[in-house]
Amino acid sequence: MTLAKRTEANIRLPENPEALIALMQENFGPGVLPVLDRIVMPTGGGTMFTVSTASGPELREALESAVLVHRRARAYWRNLGAVTGEAPDCSSTDGFHGVGKPGGLCATCPMNAWDSGREGRGKACKEFQRLYLLLDGEDLPRLLTLPPTSLKAWGEYMTNLTRERLSVHQVATRITLV
Repeated sequence: MTLAKRTEANIRLPENPEALIALMQENFGPGVLPVLDRIVMPTGGGTMFTVSTASGPELREALESAVLVHRRARAYWRNLGAVTGEAPDCSSTDGFHGVGKPGGLCATCPMNAWDSGREGRGKACKEFQRLYLLLDGEDLPRLLTLPPTSLKAWGEYMTNLTRERLSVHQVATRITLV
């Protein structure tokens, strides 16, 4: 995955992203994000996002959007629930506090340790980044969940924006897959 700041004005950034976030919190409750249309990230090396439209699914090579909200999250499945669509045994909407079994502080959880995953590889508890994107011409954000393999690219992008003294709300972001 690659992320790039777009400097040319080819996307409408929200004039006041904080007001849109406040409206969503007023309508849906503080700290609660509504059920939004999801942008599907391909698996197995695919390079096209799937975006639902009124006329059906649309494949896109890139997403150009304003990032309204971003937050870390985690999920742990004791069995293969992630594959079968079952709810996780433990999850965290803030990336720090797990709810369920085992639950507790994510930083000290044994499921968050390296080599705790299947066959002793990776982490049993999967960390991901949720991006609430406002695509050009739309008034309600969509949800894109970045997998663990994209967290490094996201972190580097946020570091670069911070180095330039820019908020993620101030720029249009272009997301592509490689």
